[in-house]
Amino acid sequence: MIAGSASATPPEALQISQAVLEVTTPGQTLAPLRTTSKVSLHPTPTPPETDFDVAFRNNLPKESEFISSQVFNLKTMTVDSFNAQSIDIAQVSLPENSFPQLPQKPREDRQVPSTPSPVPESPIQSPKSPSPESNRQQESLCLESSQEDNLESTKTQDKITATKFEFIDNKAFPKEDLEKITNKCLNKPLSLEELVSVASLIAEHYHNKKYTTSGAIVFIPKETQRDGKGLVIIRVIEGTLKEIRVTRLSKKSDSQGNVLQNSRLENYVQSRLALAVSKPLNIEKLQEALQLLQFDSVVGSVTARLSAGTEAGESILDVQVEEEKSLSTTTSFDNGRVPSVGSFQQRAGLTKGNLLAIGDSLSLGYAKTGGSNAWDANYTFPITPNNGTLRFAYSGSNNKVIESPFDDIDRDGNGGDIESTSRSYELTLRQPIIRRIQNANTNESTRRSTFREFALGLTTSLRESKTSLLDIPFPLSPGADNDGLSRVFALRFFQDWTQQNAQEVIAFRSQFNFGLNAFDSTINEPIPGLNEVIPDSRFFSWQGQGLWLRVLDQDQFLRLRANVQLADRALMSSEQFVIGGLGSVRGYRQDALQTDNGVLQRQKLRYL
Repeated sequence: MIAGSASATPPEALQISQAVLEVTTPGQTLAPLRTTSKVSLHPTPTPPETDFDVAFRNNLPKESEFISSQVFNLKTMTVDSFNAQSIDIAQVSLPENSFPQLPQKPREDRQVPSTPSPVPESPIQSPKSPSPESNRQQESLCLESSQEDNLESTKTQDKITATKFEFIDNKAFPKEDLEKITNKCLNKPLSLEELVSVASLIAEHYHNKKYTTSGAIVFIPKETQRDGKGLVIIRVIEGTLKEIRVTRLSKKSDSQGNVLQNSRLENYVQSRLALAVSKPLNIEKLQEALQLLQFDSVVGSVTARLSAGTEAGESILDVQVEEEKSLSTTTSFDNGRVPSVGSFQQRAGLTKGNLLAIGDSLSLGYAKTGGSNAWDANYTFPITPNNGTLRFAYSGSNNKVIESPFDDIDRDGNGGDIESTSRSYELTLRQPIIRRIQNANTNESTRRSTFREFALGLTTSLRESKTSLLDIPFPLSPGADNDGLSRVFALRFFQDWTQQNAQEVIAFRSQFNFGLNAFDSTINEPIPGLNEVIPDSRFFSWQGQGLWLRVLDQDQFLRLRANVQLADRALMSSEQFVIGGLGSVRGYRQDALQTDNGVLQRQKLRYL
């Protein structure tokens, strides 16, 4: 019985499982395509951490009107946030002299091994891929048999005529697909080297589909060897990933100088890379998983190496991860508040990423004007390996009017006669459905990576506000009860779609809001004799949002944004569409217009 073998890179046979793959980020950290956000005009919970977040922003009550209105703005972008890099995976073959030499003639005492013998480790050399000439030789295989060979007896030790090729262990492709490759070699005298090349064609087919750690081996049964013709078996060795080993690189070290490890971060990385593991192992999917990992806010840089395992077809992935800087602070000063409570706002924020080493984050913020104090906090943690998150957000504010003549209604010389307080609670579940990176060569030296994501989410929110006049609870906004209290409970179902690369960003968001009678929310019954709907917590509205940002030159970009809201009835002020001021229509008073339905379109050509 004769055993031959083939790989995707002939004549290096049998050792396809011994490929070595390396993934490195040369000299610098890959820059995530993450947006940077302008500080919110009103203290609000930070949106979920995503590569490009288009979450609606819920403003705290507008102190002058004593309401809580919602303005939804896409985060502002900077050109630096579009610097994209990619991770290249290079396959490195073992040297030719490390491969066992195939016998030139069949040996009667040779036994067929149950599995291919493993090959010892060897130094890494430059990648070798099949040359065009080698490909042409394989394509012409079995097509140039001479007439003399056809006239000779096929019962020889040097030639075998395959009447049928049988495939075993092929799970990635059905046998019909593989038979199309080998049909041209049927019923023709083939030497041992040519039979090995037939297996090479199968291995090359796997290689072309990015299964580059897979290969094939030829088995010739004793009956076929004795008769000189008959069945030839091709066993496909489909590559597998046996283990993912993660090492955390940290700038912190112990007293002996050893790098500190973190098992929770290792589990976090392993769970995300495991999504790309399939049988057979697809190198393109593995590369994409490493790129997506590079986009993660937890990860600073990644170095990965894929090497051979102990068994044929097995590979081991070694990944070194350096954690991203996790602590950041922000301060800002702007005139983005309504003048009635003081338009000049000072804000400070603190964000701690990877708080518990599980990819979570905590954000705290505080803002102050002459007549208001506001605070917010949110905590986000992952619940699925493909970036599903659960987020809890809380915000609150205390406000008083300081604008004349409403600052001192009773003329006693003490201001702050009109006051309001507000609270907001949100629980958001967000799950990406599609999250991909597509690499395309724009020219011979440049490759552009495009990130695409489609996500679904559901938010449960409870918003409440209370107003008072001369320290007496008093309703000052439509829908509030006699004590000035208004409470809205709603379910919000949203859909996000994002596409971005180093040249442009395109994003859309749709959100359906369902106001419900729950958790003691405000419910107002119609007043007899009045043909007017009093707003309360029962409503339905739809909000849409879009952004197109295009880098025109090194120092300029164009940004187009649009917002729309449609409602089925009159809304409470916390749900209304607001226009005017910073982040909306500049040059107008902040939140100058409030309405139930509205459309807003903006464009900006900016020079840096």
